[in-house]
Amino acid sequence: MFKFVKTNSVKNLFYLTVLFVTFLGGTATIKAQVAPGDFQYSATISDSLMAPTRLAIDQSDNVFAIDSYTKSIRKYDVAGTLLTTIYTGGSPLSIAVNNSNQVFVGDALSGNILKVNQNGTTSVFYSGASFPNSICFSPDNHLYIADSKLQRILVVNTAGELVQTIGQGTLIFPTGLAFDSKNNRIIVGEHGAIEDNLQTRIYIYALDGSLVNVLGSYGNSNGRFYRIQGISAGRCGNIYVCEPFQGNISVFTEGGVFITKFGQFGTGQGELNVPMDVVFDSQDRVLLASMNNGSLERFTINDPLPSAKINTNILSVCAGESTTIPVYLTGTAPWSLTYTINDQNPATITTITSNPYLLTATQPGIYKISALSDSAFTGSCFTGSATVVEKPIPTALVSGPNDQLCAGSASLIPVQLTGDAPWELSYTFNNQNPVVISNITESPYMFEVNMAGTYEITGIKGPDCDGSVLPGNNVIIVHSIPSALFQNSTISICQGQTASIPIALSGNAPWTISYTVNGQNPISITTNNNQYILSTNTAGNYQITSITDAYCAGQAPMAAATVVINPKPSSAFTHLANNTIVTFLNNSQNATYYYWSFGDSKTSTDANPVHKYKFPGVYSVTLIASNQYCGSVKSLRKVIVNNNNDPRPVTVKNNIDINDNIAISEMDLNVFPNPSNGLFTLEISNPSESDLTIEVTNVTGQLIYSSEFTYPSFNSENETYSATLDLHMFTNGIYTLKVITGETAYTAKLVLNK
Repeated sequence: MFKFVKTNSVKNLFYLTVLFVTFLGGTATIKAQVAPGDFQYSATISDSLMAPTRLAIDQSDNVFAIDSYTKSIRKYDVAGTLLTTIYTGGSPLSIAVNNSNQVFVGDALSGNILKVNQNGTTSVFYSGASFPNSICFSPDNHLYIADSKLQRILVVNTAGELVQTIGQGTLIFPTGLAFDSKNNRIIVGEHGAIEDNLQTRIYIYALDGSLVNVLGSYGNSNGRFYRIQGISAGRCGNIYVCEPFQGNISVFTEGGVFITKFGQFGTGQGELNVPMDVVFDSQDRVLLASMNNGSLERFTINDPLPSAKINTNILSVCAGESTTIPVYLTGTAPWSLTYTINDQNPATITTITSNPYLLTATQPGIYKISALSDSAFTGSCFTGSATVVEKPIPTALVSGPNDQLCAGSASLIPVQLTGDAPWELSYTFNNQNPVVISNITESPYMFEVNMAGTYEITGIKGPDCDGSVLPGNNVIIVHSIPSALFQNSTISICQGQTASIPIALSGNAPWTISYTVNGQNPISITTNNNQYILSTNTAGNYQITSITDAYCAGQAPMAAATVVINPKPSSAFTHLANNTIVTFLNNSQNATYYYWSFGDSKTSTDANPVHKYKFPGVYSVTLIASNQYCGSVKSLRKVIVNNNNDPRPVTVKNNIDINDNIAISEMDLNVFPNPSNGLFTLEISNPSESDLTIEVTNVTGQLIYSSEFTYPSFNSENETYSATLDLHMFTNGIYTLKVITGETAYTAKLVLNK
């Protein structure tokens, strides 16, 4: 008999077990009971293991084993090959894997439940536990924690929040924990031998925390235990309990009736030396943690009756589509199974040879297996169910008042979305590469456009399903804001002429333009011409106050231009003669350029020239006065020049009065295009002679170009002549053109813009 020493505190299970095994090592007469042959050893996993305690298996049958000696987690594949070693930085005490293959560990030092990430790092999932001796997950991923120090079962939801406690006031030192998926129950193992208490029991709780059943007691006969560690529930509801001191596994029915024991104490392969945990893989093979052997022992279960298991909990399927539910089978092919949807309308499938069998689900509901047979037997163990949830097909519909919009920061287009959020919306701009907007959580989604162009909603996706864009205004045309611009800010014309003011327009025809002259009396015009020509003979400030096109209104401020009307020049002069020196006094008005011909082949451009004649006589003096907008006029006087040293009188023929002022008919000059990139066309009407002289000066008055032309067949003043002027070789700027025909000169401004 072994003596148990009373202590004043709860002892760590690992040290209690090691102490007991030390005594047990030399007692060859103690043997574990042998199972009746239903459980057969198949493999041993011992790579890198020192002292395995708790086990967990993921959806791919990868095994996670806590090594208490190295304070690490070993991950093995289904063949027993070591895949990785994970160090959490603490002391892992318990482990579980949820339906999403996420690994969680209970830490003995901090009491925290840690979530183990793919790269081996950890994060705290729940911090309200004290000594999480065992943990497991329900099919809906609620975490159950057997806390030995708090003496209760803690239930934590997927957000890491405590939602329930179970067994408070009943449990003394819970160590084993399992979730019975077949019956939706929680199975808790009471360790036993805590201080004076030798309570070793199995408690079965309903999900609401009510006690359903109690089985087991202290002892070594069937259904009794010295200690209890790991617990597992088989697919058919059988309960498997690890007894570390007796070195075996006890098996109970789901109703709590003892069936058998399997495993025996020893140090060889297939033998158990302090078994600490028991788990099942997807093939219903048993895996045991033999702590003192530093190994995992795998057993197969020989059960001739076929069984069916559905591991999947919830499946989402898009409306109109189907999914498959894996059904795991035991027994001998071929199988025949019957299933129901929402417990209605049983449907039978025969001659099944694949395992797992993929059951096709075409409608929403809860799928369950209700009958099963294989080639030899009829089974009654059907566990698990799958809930198929039909997800709606998402849709997108542009629900704005129309699909013709104007550009601007306020261009927000509501897009109505249906289905489950978050959505992913795709669109094109001017038929270019699609743009994707992700993580949309509200409907309607306000689709913002900030550039003119064509937007087309091309696709919609939900979290589960691809959707469709409903017919309607899924094409959104955003028009640019129209504008109006005077191409010249200042327009100068001659009195009596009409100004042509070009207005450049942007946007879509037709345009309606409103403008004022000197801020008075708005005038509206409508045009389809992209360059509208405004004709006017009124001087003043022209301001465009508004513009609209076929879709949008323009924005202030609008364009402005000034029309200047220049008066026509007049030519007049008098003179003072002092012997052969004559001073000419210019009385012309509204002129900026003067050309004098003194009658002796001499000329001048001074405003008031002083000219010395070589010889006395009567000279015909001509003054041509001009400005750049209204051309030239000419006045003519006979000037008598005497020489006091020459007594011969000067004879004036035809008795011309000295004060006669002869007006010269006006010559018209049209220059286009102006501004020009270098080539100007000159059109001349009413020339006084067929011989023309063309001169060009720069802004400093320097003559840079001069040419003479003789036009044949000169007949009358009503003829028009053309000439081409090439100024490509000169730099951009403003130049003065002068055309001289006979005694008539005309000037114009030339704008060179290459």
